[in-house]
Amino acid sequence: MDFLERLKEFLENLDTFADHIAVGVLSDGNSIAFRPIPAQPPIKYLDGRKSLSYGFQVLVRHSDQLKAIQTTESISQTLDDLPKGAIKSENNSFAFLFCSISTPTNYVEQDSSGWVYTALFSANLSII
Repeated sequence: MDFLERLKEFLENLDTFADHIAVGVLSDGNSIAFRPIPAQPPIKYLDGRKSLSYGFQVLVRHSDQLKAIQTTESISQTLDDLPKGAIKSENNSFAFLFCSISTPTNYVEQDSSGWVYTALFSANLSII
């Protein structure tokens, strides 16, 4: 399933301060990252179809605390408003149904590189 790669592409095309979005951990300095988080196992239907709730976390670090909050909020609103099919599989392994905010923007820490904020999401996918 290529959802992780397609999500990365989608996030990198958003209008943010970051030129690149990391998968896993934040880079040094002002940066944005996302990573998969635990979620429910797939639901299997009698006709063989599967439905998956794909959990992921978005992390934003910026030297300006307000910029970190605003960027996290902007990403959250964009993901929460995505219509069905907004993220497309290149290998037809999933169909994007919708994305919802599991945990809204919240403070993580302040480190030597700036302020870190996060939000958690659940993307609902039909596994093809």
